[in-house]
Amino acid sequence: MSVPVTADARQQHARREATRLRHETALLGIAAVVSPPLVLVSFTFMGAVAGDGARALTGALEAGVPLAVGIIAASMLSFEPALELQLASPGGFRPAALRRLGLLVAWAAVVSLAATAAGRVTGLLDSWPGPADPMSDVLMSVAPLSVFAAWGCLLGVALRSRGAAAAAVTGFWLAAIAFKDWFLSHDLLHAWYPFMATFAPHDSGILANRLTLLGIAAIGLAILAAVLGRGEWLLGSEDR
Repeated sequence: MSVPVTADARQQHARREATRLRHETALLGIAAVVSPPLVLVSFTFMGAVAGDGARALTGALEAGVPLAVGIIAASMLSFEPALELQLASPGGFRPAALRRLGLLVAWAAVVSLAATAAGRVTGLLDSWPGPADPMSDVLMSVAPLSVFAAWGCLLGVALRSRGAAAAAVTGFWLAAIAFKDWFLSHDLLHAWYPFMATFAPHDSGILANRLTLLGIAAIGLAILAAVLGRGEWLLGSEDR
């Protein structure tokens, strides 16, 4: 026979969840809050000065914000002040870590989507070629953002060094831009190239590319969840 849940019990649970979210948000730090809007404003301002605001905003949404989030994700689990206590709690550290990553991605996605909406309302993005439907606008930022967040966090945990993980994320980002023609000329690489809206906006395979990126992000998230279940690996980080 099940025990009915009282209103007081529900309120206490809601308060605990709110406290936990505030704690996770505080642990993310000011950089996680400031970086997405700062990147968007900086890219767009420099693009406007250069007379190419539409491409600059597209690049900020598709490449700039994902890089910032990837670097933060690569290091965010290194700052857990009570890891041993978290590992000893029911469920271990995994729920807290995934919740923290979710907050980071959700905030960056909200900021990016707000910037995209502003770009459409002002007509700035309309001057840039490529799909202009709502789904494409959402996936333009959310797909690469999800990939960099999931795999950046996974690298941070797997390499057990936030410095090495951040360098790996930045290295891939630079290579993807520097060798964009090589990526786009090979079918296998073209399928998951993360910056297609910026460098190949006329490509007919952008939607398939975005869906592939979401699949890659899901794979990274699944591996991350598995690795987070190994407490001895987390305790062995060189950043602790």
